[in-house]
Amino acid sequence: MFLTRFDYLRIENDKKQLVGTYCGKKTGKNVFVTGVQVSITFHSDSAEVKSGFDLHFTAVPHGNW
Repeated sequence: MFLTRFDYLRIENDKKQLVGTYCGKKTGKNVFVTGVQVSITFHSDSAEVKSGFDLHFTAVPHGNW
Protein backbone atom coordinates (compact mmCIF):
# COMPACT_ATOMS: atom_id res chain seq x y z
CA MET A 1 0.00 0.00 0.00
CA PHE A 2 1.23 3.47 -0.93
CA LEU A 3 1.35 5.82 2.03
CA THR A 4 1.97 9.53 1.90
CA ARG A 5 1.14 12.33 4.27
CA PHE A 6 0.43 14.63 1.34
CA ASP A 7 -2.39 14.81 -1.20
CA TYR A 8 -2.67 11.92 -3.62
CA LEU A 9 -4.93 10.32 -6.20
CA ARG A 10 -5.40 6.53 -6.06
CA ILE A 11 -6.81 4.49 -8.96
CA GLU A 12 -8.07 0.89 -8.69
CA ASN A 13 -9.69 -1.37 -11.28
CA ASP A 14 -12.93 -3.34 -10.87
CA LYS A 15 -11.03 -6.17 -9.14
CA LYS A 16 -9.78 -3.76 -6.43
CA GLN A 17 -6.25 -4.03 -7.88
CA LEU A 18 -4.14 -0.91 -7.53
CA VAL A 19 -3.45 0.69 -10.91
CA GLY A 20 -1.49 3.60 -9.47
CA THR A 21 -1.13 6.22 -6.79
CA TYR A 22 -0.15 9.69 -7.95
CA CYS A 23 1.16 12.69 -6.10
CA GLY A 24 3.42 15.59 -6.93
CA LYS A 25 3.84 16.84 -10.47
CA LYS A 26 2.83 14.20 -13.02
CA THR A 27 1.62 16.54 -15.76
CA GLY A 28 0.39 14.72 -18.84
CA LYS A 29 0.33 11.26 -17.20
CA ASN A 30 -2.03 8.92 -19.08
CA VAL A 31 -3.48 5.91 -17.27
CA PHE A 32 -5.40 3.14 -19.04
CA VAL A 33 -7.72 0.97 -16.91
CA THR A 34 -9.71 -1.97 -18.26
CA GLY A 35 -12.82 -3.49 -16.71
CA VAL A 36 -16.41 -2.54 -16.07
CA GLN A 37 -15.65 0.14 -13.48
CA VAL A 38 -12.82 2.14 -11.94
CA SER A 39 -12.37 3.59 -8.47
CA ILE A 40 -10.72 7.01 -8.25
CA THR A 41 -10.01 8.22 -4.72
CA PHE A 42 -8.62 11.65 -3.87
CA HIS A 43 -7.02 12.09 -0.44
CA SER A 44 -6.11 15.48 0.98
CA ASP A 45 -4.04 16.14 4.08
CA SER A 46 -5.61 19.63 4.38
CA ALA A 47 -2.24 21.06 5.43
CA GLU A 48 -1.98 23.66 2.66
CA VAL A 49 -4.26 25.16 0.07
CA LYS A 50 -2.62 25.20 -3.36
CA SER A 51 -3.64 24.27 -6.88
CA GLY A 52 -4.46 20.58 -6.95
CA PHE A 53 -5.22 17.75 -9.32
CA ASP A 54 -6.79 18.17 -12.74
CA LEU A 55 -8.41 14.95 -13.94
CA HIS A 56 -9.81 14.26 -17.41
CA PHE A 57 -11.69 10.97 -17.67
CA THR A 58 -12.89 9.22 -20.83
CA ALA A 59 -14.93 6.00 -20.83
CA VAL A 60 -14.43 3.84 -23.92
CA PRO A 61 -17.01 1.15 -24.74
CA HIS A 62 -15.68 -2.43 -24.63
CA GLY A 63 -14.34 -3.50 -28.00
CA ASN A 64 -13.32 0.03 -29.05
CA TRP A 65 -9.86 0.00 -27.48
